[in-house]
Amino acid sequence: MKLTICDRCKKPIEDKPIKIVIGRYGEKQKRVVNIEIRLNEVDLCESCAKEMIENVTKTPSQTVSPAIQKEKEQIKVESPKVDKMKVIDMIIAGARGTVIEKELGVKQSRISQIKTEYIEKELEGLDLGKIKALRGAGWKLSDIAIEMKTSEVVISKALNS
Repeated sequence: MKLTICDRCKKPIEDKPIKIVIGRYGEKQKRVVNIEIRLNEVDLCESCAKEMIENVTKTPSQTVSPAIQKEKEQIKVESPKVDKMKVIDMIIAGARGTVIEKELGVKQSRISQIKTEYIEKELEGLDLGKIKALRGAGWKLSDIAIEMKTSEVVISKALNS
């Protein structure tokens, strides 16, 4: 008996390979009529065929190709844990995103996300009226930050909001 390999998972198929045919179902004939696509060159094992059938009923957002899934898993493994406090400390110190990215290996998009979360959290408890009044009185951002017990980055954001 000829050994057949599944074209999807590349494993040997012990039984007869499964072929996929796409066509229109005839209600009168109770069978597929007008075959539109015949994947004659594709041999599938039973588990791959079942998985493909299950995926047919899912929306595109519910299905992820094995290649994309593998890539996502690799990214999870390769991505180091981000030390948010180190990122925040560097933001407070005035480091630019490119410097943080180089030193900590954190992507720009993640740096922006951490910065936004930090600023929003800090802004919650601040008296914006007092900040604007101090700035109007000629205070420097650094002095306002010390007075308000926060960072210049937060004060700057508060004044621009």
